[in-house]
Amino acid sequence: MMKQTLHEEDVRTYAFIGPMLPLDPERLSEMLVGIVDEVLIDRLNYSNKVKSLYRNAVLALYLKDAYFIQTSSALRVGFEKEGIPVSVIF
Repeated sequence: MMKQTLHEEDVRTYAFIGPMLPLDPERLSEMLVGIVDEVLIDRLNYSNKVKSLYRNAVLALYLKDAYFIQTSSALRVGFEKEGIPVSVIF
């Protein structure tokens, strides 16, 4: 797989997680361990149109600060226990 080859050839690889869509943080961190050297998580600012789409799809929960804080914290724990540094931009 190309992603693993880059990592195995000592090409530094990064993951950018943003916007924070509905996700399983444990599963995502497991998928990326061994593939990435560093992770950046960004809250991003949603436009009113995006917020409206989320609300219409009954996904407003995922727009809340509490969701971002909880999920980014879980991702940080998963990555950092594997020695992968994480930066979070709120």
